[in-house]
Amino acid sequence: MNILPISNFNKVFTNSNENKSNNVTTNFGLRLKSPIEADTVSFRGVKKTVVEEVSKQTKKTAGDLKDLITTDLEKKIRKKVSPAHKKFVSDIKNYFKNDLSTEQEKKSITLYERVKTEFSIGQKAISRGWFTKNEILDNMRDISGVCFVLEDSKGFNNFVKNFSEMMKHSKANVVEVEYLRMPPTIKRGKVVKSYESLPLPGLLKLKGNIDKFLNPTKTLWKDVDSIAGYSGLHITVKHSDGNFSEVQIMTRSMFTVKDPENLFYKAKNNKVIDKKYELISEYLKPLAKKNPASMSLKEKEEEKKLHKALNKYTQEAYQHAINNPYNMHKLLSVADAKELTASEKELLKRYDLNLIVELMNYCKKNNH
Repeated sequence: MNILPISNFNKVFTNSNENKSNNVTTNFGLRLKSPIEADTVSFRGVKKTVVEEVSKQTKKTAGDLKDLITTDLEKKIRKKVSPAHKKFVSDIKNYFKNDLSTEQEKKSITLYERVKTEFSIGQKAISRGWFTKNEILDNMRDISGVCFVLEDSKGFNNFVKNFSEMMKHSKANVVEVEYLRMPPTIKRGKVVKSYESLPLPGLLKLKGNIDKFLNPTKTLWKDVDSIAGYSGLHITVKHSDGNFSEVQIMTRSMFTVKDPENLFYKAKNNKVIDKKYELISEYLKPLAKKNPASMSLKEKEEEKKLHKALNKYTQEAYQHAINNPYNMHKLLSVADAKELTASEKELLKRYDLNLIVELMNYCKKNNH
């Protein structure tokens, strides 16, 4: 989201242990989902290669791209979505009025909301190949976005209670639910390690209420495996005017890790990082995946080793956030990561999440 510090979420994948974990309770009896077809949960940037290609075709430089994609089309799309977004946020504030934090008082839930800027809409549309108003409105389901950050243990129960009332009174027509987390570790048919960031009873209650109040003709709830270790609930809501909103629910600690980790994801996958973090974009360039055809065998092995170590680190950092859902005072450092070898720690020392947070704060303060 284009509000601090909501950020884009990682790509998901189907784990190789899929058949082993289809029937455990942490999957709610559902099969693990393959990579998402509709982009409803990510807040991703446009690939640099796409930017460069579009720039060539239009004889514009990448720096002029803003002039290219901030057009009447994007403005019309934002204008069309905005009323539904405002109405949805107003309904949320009405149904959640006893549980939302304010500037004067901190409560169990903090709400963040935004509508994508014209530039952000254009970036994403170009990267996906959506060039008409209908293509963008049908496929880009996160133009309107809200995020519920849970501040304490009551937060999720309060979310389930209030959001269920919204569904009951036709204020939230859910069309898809995706619960992201790493798949559980299973030995001898039993779960020995879980990566759930939200309590199972509340998840099951929400799932039951979706079936009860909306009576869907198809399964809306899907479990999605996160390679980086992130865990959160993402809900797509369709409004009466046909527009969509994305709803994200996560704990405060998960929210805190996701902000800097998002930059790793963008850098690794050659996506454009927000201009205010240009300094960090340069700093993270070594993470970028390179064209295999132009790499030697040694370079391929080094890149594989780096990305494997980074995934291990972010997974453990998110696990640390799961274990400390509301009161994490410091992100897990590379030095404190128990899953990393000494050589991996040396490899990742410049990518410590706490260092990235410091760089982000520096950029914000100095408008870099």
